[in-house]
Amino acid sequence: LDPINCAKSLLKEVPTIEKLQLNFDGLASPLTYLPFTMGGLEQDISRMFNNIVSMFNRIYGRYLPSAVSRYAASPEGLVQLNRVLAEYVQPENCMTTDEVKEKASREYPATFENWPSFFTGRTRSVIDNAIDGWLSSNITRADPASLA
Repeated sequence: LDPINCAKSLLKEVPTIEKLQLNFDGLASPLTYLPFTMGGLEQDISRMFNNIVSMFNRIYGRYLPSAVSRYAASPEGLVQLNRVLAEYVQPENCMTTDEVKEKASREYPATFENWPSFFTGRTRSVIDNAIDGWLSSNITRADPASLA
């Protein structure tokens, strides 16, 4: 069972975002570049990229949150976002009916395949007694005046 595709199978069509508002409150630190390798050359390249990022932060840092917010709310930003959403949230088939039948036959005893036969014998008498007892102790009476 594939939980991601099964969750996507609940969708009738790809969802689309019609309006978006981004808020950068609490953005604590400026952009930085982090290397994932530790060689000498990588450290030098990392320092160079961090200098470029620092320069970018000084020039554009205070304008970046509002620029990203404006772009995300713009028609072009929504088109880009919906394009990515369509790629990753396309409805999929979770399981075919044959796969469901096979899985059910492996996990549930054969008794449940023919469920009406389950309500025979002792189970049927218990259900009948419960309903008969409920009906006999819950009688509705109508006064003759209310029948007019």
